Amino acid sequence: MPPFRSFAVLLALSCFPALSQNRVLNAVFIPSPIPVDGQPEAAWNRAPRSEIAVCMNPARTAQIRDCKVSAAVQALWNGPLLYLLFTVSDPHVDTASPTDTKRSGVQVFVDQYDDKFPKFEEDDGYVIVSAAGQQSGNRTNANLAYYPAVWTTHLQSYAAALRHDSAGGAIGYTVEIAWSIGDLPLQNGTKIGMEFAINAFPATGAEAYQLYWSSGNNKGINDNTMWGDVVLSGYDGKSPLPLNTFLLRQNIRQATPAQSSADGLVRGIWTDESSVDRALEAANAALKTAATQSAIDAANRALDTALRQLRRSGKYPDPFDLPVVKNLPDPFTFLDGRKVRSSADWEKRRAEIKDLAQYYEFGYLPPPPKSLTAAATSSGNSRSIAVTVEDAGRTASFAPVLLLPPNGAAPYPVIVEEAFRASATPNPSDRAFLDAGYAVLSIPTTDNPRFGSPGVASDDGNHTGAFYTLYPYKLDREGNDRGVLLAWAWGASRGVDALAYLAAHDPAYANLLDLRKLVVTGFSRWGKGRPACRLPRRSLPGHRSRRIRQRRRRALSLRFVRQSPLPRRAVRQSLSLGPVHRGRNLRRSRPPPDPQLQ
Repeated sequence: MPPFRSFAVLLALSCFPALSQNRVLNAVFIPSPIPVDGQPEAAWNRAPRSEIAVCMNPARTAQIRDCKVSAAVQALWNGPLLYLLFTVSDPHVDTASPTDTKRSGVQVFVDQYDDKFPKFEEDDGYVIVSAAGQQSGNRTNANLAYYPAVWTTHLQSYAAALRHDSAGGAIGYTVEIAWSIGDLPLQNGTKIGMEFAINAFPATGAEAYQLYWSSGNNKGINDNTMWGDVVLSGYDGKSPLPLNTFLLRQNIRQATPAQSSADGLVRGIWTDESSVDRALEAANAALKTAATQSAIDAANRALDTALRQLRRSGKYPDPFDLPVVKNLPDPFTFLDGRKVRSSADWEKRRAEIKDLAQYYEFGYLPPPPKSLTAAATSSGNSRSIAVTVEDAGRTASFAPVLLLPPNGAAPYPVIVEEAFRASATPNPSDRAFLDAGYAVLSIPTTDNPRFGSPGVASDDGNHTGAFYTLYPYKLDREGNDRGVLLAWAWGASRGVDALAYLAAHDPAYANLLDLRKLVVTGFSRWGKGRPACRLPRRSLPGHRSRRIRQRRRRALSLRFVRQSPLPRRAVRQSLSLGPVHRGRNLRRSRPPPDPQLQ
């Protein structure tokens, strides 16, 4: 090969991250469990070592050729436990940082069911164990407490210990982990998707860099396609295995009575709970007394079946009892199969559709609140509006922002925009509306302290924010399990009420806005929340918005398209409803069945 070509190849190898390797590590079967204490047992001599040697710079854009740290991983398994041992040689161990990824340590990425899917799923996660034994991991899925992070259910034990040379000097550390594989087939050939990373530092205060086992292109838990596999091996098919109670314990947790579905099974909302009660009693007994795996499996199957057979009580069938519809449903057929024959029938069918949407998807709008007040603070062309709502002895607030167009004359038509957070700085779509002569009312939907202002409802299923302060979320027969899409629609309605309040109580707003020309819009998840704004609207008595309710409900969107100076296609796209997304509503009806039940 010519010298210049050799140089080009070496330059490319040094400048670009390593390609995906999808490596394989064989986990060797051992007949007895081992202690997890950071001190390697003799059993580890049976496990092959696999080097963790893809050393990447802090930005993970190029490999480091003079890496001062080296590491290897080994794997053993015994029944429902997988053991991992990391041996790290590191001349500079630093565990003082409060940030877990900035401490010397091991990070284990797990794709429990090894589906190699380029998007986060609930079986994906990571656990970090520092050289000093500090442990952390990824957060729950979308901060939903009832979808626990995989490490919180599968990490059984861990330990770390420093390594020293003969003179007593620190030369590195070991990390030992026991991970549950009780939800997988306990047989040779079973794969667990994994990637291993070592966090290291060249000197005190320097930026951390990483060594990877399978690929330097690691994208974390958002893409596991380049991770490797740990493969179970060495089982003779005869040696007795420890009892595997993992799935039984998970189902017992799901069936145990609790106030929240994050902690167990909410009671009092099912047509019949007696079968679950009987199966739960038998499962707890099996956990204490069963001597065989078949007894454990039988108790688990019975409890899992009882959970799957639960049906929500209510005026409509449980979703699991609804017929399968493979095409778009006929809007002119009632739920009971009757056909719409007249305009009077259609009005009834419209009402049924709205009721079905609230029952199954959104939750029911609460009655109008007892009172609402608003106060505005001006800054240039923006107005921050403090909205305070009182109802049922509770008070809550949120702060939408009103943006006024730079040109044109009042009264301005209004676009109510569901947004992540309200800001006095217009985003690109706001500028298009403002330049066209529309005022924009931005409703802050997300309730998160790091944004510095309260929102309408948290976008994480934890049911915080102004709406849930007034109407606490609860799984019950009364319909208090209202979803976030409905809460956001409620926030838009209260925002309009606030504009009407200001028009009636503040002379500066008396003729500022034309509330007869108003539309609610939103992008992505907020577009999915917009259909809830079309449900029966419940405004405060006496507000001007109430007088325009019927007209807006029937014709406003079409009128907005006709009157808008923007291109029709752009306006229609901004008004697109999109499909209703159940994942954003989070009206939970039952704990998810375990897909890995054998």
